[in-house]
Amino acid sequence: MRKIHLWIFILVQITCTAQDIVKNPVAIEYKVERIKVNEFDLFLSFKIQEPYKIISPTSLDDFFMRTEIHFNDSTYFGGGNNWIEIPAPEVEFDSMINENIRVHKGEVILTKRIKLLTNMDFKVKGYLNYQSMVTKLGKKGKEVTSFLCEDNFIVIKEKGEFKIMKI
Repeated sequence: MRKIHLWIFILVQITCTAQDIVKNPVAIEYKVERIKVNEFDLFLSFKIQEPYKIISPTSLDDFFMRTEIHFNDSTYFGGGNNWIEIPAPEVEFDSMINENIRVHKGEVILTKRIKLLTNMDFKVKGYLNYQSMVTKLGKKGKEVTSFLCEDNFIVIKEKGEFKIMKI
């Protein structure tokens, strides 16, 4: 079902006019703060250009791609899959899919507390999938400009220091 929605979404993207094509309107910064010797808070800060929005990790619809954060190997640290969204997402009705979606506009921070499970040094790659989009009425009716994006990062613990950075 999700694959069918993805194909429909791709077809909608193809109908976008050439003048609407712009570079990805989302900038992401990564940061980490030590809480205790073996606990850290990870922060992913999104700056989203107006009038674009991104889909919340907690959005319930199956049509749009939710923001998802993945680690290639999480045996070195734990903390569950839940990220805290600051501020909470806005609920918005989307007439194209006839459902409410949860979105973020402007700036949002996703944060998660993790606990180290080892004293060993490590490097763990991760990636972030998200969709940024804007819907507007145009000459041909409702037009969607959207980007399906992937951002890669690495989490490093080395000589007692813990950091996260874009790669």
